Amino acid sequence: VGVGGASAQAAAMLWADHPDGEASLGRRMQIDRLDINVQIDESYCVDVGEGLKRWKCRLCEKSYTSKYNLVTHILGHNGIKPHECLHCGKLFKQPSHLQTHLLTHQGTRPHKCTVCKKAFTQTSHLKRHMLQHSDVKPYSCRFCRRGFAYPSELRAHEAKHERGRCHVCSQCGMEF
Repeated sequence: VGVGGASAQAAAMLWADHPDGEASLGRRMQIDRLDINVQIDESYCVDVGEGLKRWKCRLCEKSYTSKYNLVTHILGHNGIKPHECLHCGKLFKQPSHLQTHLLTHQGTRPHKCTVCKKAFTQTSHLKRHMLQHSDVKPYSCRFCRRGFAYPSELRAHEAKHERGRCHVCSQCGMEF
């Protein structure tokens, strides 16, 4: 993978002023031009059968349907996220990820749970939430096989096993 041009760093940046007129040199607001050259040739495009081809990353084996998505992915391997939120400074690899993030600042949550009415900015977050309302628990404890909807719940549970606090009272719910 060739990532070139000033060690793949942002070459030209614009600095914005605070609303009160004072210059903010400590906060990058916009990247005017990115001096990055990622060279992806046809050798990255692999046949996956049935006439289908995918663009495959040589660093982690992930593959994509478009060359653009592979280039964006490779930039991520190098820590390059050229799209910045002007509200909080969070960086994103793709403009679409920034657009989704901006919904959080607008308070817009268009994806609503039909069971409990909780709302989310992303469809994927709603889908993950829906596991709470189902019997599907895809993450299983390696110690006791108990299922969990979220990986974070599983990690917290397994940590209890590792600390020796893996028993729960059926009467009061206390762990010991």
